[in-house]
Amino acid sequence: MLNSLPHVGTFRSFASRAECGRIRARARGRTKATPLMVQNSNSAYTSLRTSKVMYLGESADETARKLSDRIDAATRLKVHGEKYASENYQVSDIPV
Repeated sequence: MLNSLPHVGTFRSFASRAECGRIRARARGRTKATPLMVQNSNSAYTSLRTSKVMYLGESADETARKLSDRIDAATRLKVHGEKYASENYQVSDIPV
């Protein structure tokens, strides 16, 4: 049964400027266009969508691993270290 009053919280200053910079540097040049459904088929690229994404796993990136460790400590949930305990981080590039 779902909790009708789930606990919700906000993390402030979750990642330092240096950590954000390392993640941006790692993603630079590695993001891929996100697919878009156009006329009932997936399109790898379309001028209708300009956003890009890169998936960053904690097993391959020390900064992502440290962020997951913080989530573990703050929530007491095991999001790092167990297979399929969490999804990869998504680094998005969304032009404005």
